[in-house]
Amino acid sequence: MIVQNLNFDQTVALAKAKAEKMIENGLYSRFRLSDKERLDKALLGCIGELAFQQHLSNLGIPFELDHTDFQSHHTDEFDVKVNDAKIDIKVAKKTTANPPSDNWTYGYPQEQHPETKDYVVVGWVDFNRKEVGFYGWIRGE
Repeated sequence: MIVQNLNFDQTVALAKAKAEKMIENGLYSRFRLSDKERLDKALLGCIGELAFQQHLSNLGIPFELDHTDFQSHHTDEFDVKVNDAKIDIKVAKKTTANPPSDNWTYGYPQEQHPETKDYVVVGWVDFNRKEVGFYGWIRGE
């Protein structure tokens, strides 16, 4: 499912500003990445989060955001909350030479404790076509 009414370029700009602020304020990195790699990874995640928020808005579904200040906590508790259900959004680049695989973890190692979320929504970002879409969801447990 492709997110409708998404201004991709604006979403990327907003996501970049958010990702830069998160890293500046101490976003925890468990992958030992360079600063550029950390920004790229955070940017991709922020694009997915903003696109999912647009999708919920398109459907008229009210949601709550986690406004964690990464200066005091180095990770957030959830990306969006719908009817008290904590949802985490995970996306991968669709513009990769490799087709999606069941082995992809969408950046979700066990250290991230998926069981603390009610749902994990997985999707993709296609930078060539300027689209974001979602495959579906799995329970956090």
